[in-house]
Amino acid sequence: MGKIQNVQEKGEKTFNITCANGFDDLRTALLRRGWVESKDPRIFDLKWSLKCKDLNHSKLRPHQIVNHFEQSQSVTTKSGLIHSLHSLRWFEDVNPESFFPRSYDLSSPGEVEAFENDF
Repeated sequence: MGKIQNVQEKGEKTFNITCANGFDDLRTALLRRGWVESKDPRIFDLKWSLKCKDLNHSKLRPHQIVNHFEQSQSVTTKSGLIHSLHSLRWFEDVNPESFFPRSYDLSSPGEVEAFENDF
């Protein structure tokens, strides 16, 4: 941890990318701008993760930022958006299929059956 601690004492920005392979363009762009990559997942100014569940929002310090909002899966994932649209009928008298393409969550047995019936 010595090197990272020294970097933070110098005021340099650190980032951590949680997936081993990927986001090479992001990594290159940050390094080009003078950021330092932290291999320690606890030490960062910016953490970039593929999945929200890889982040612990409750332990973030005020200066730390991440690329996912907490509890945002209902609008940021395909299945979450589908379920939110299906729930819309409880709040508004509107058919989601009137403004959004008919969609299915194929991880749900009922949705698979609906898909098979429609096609």
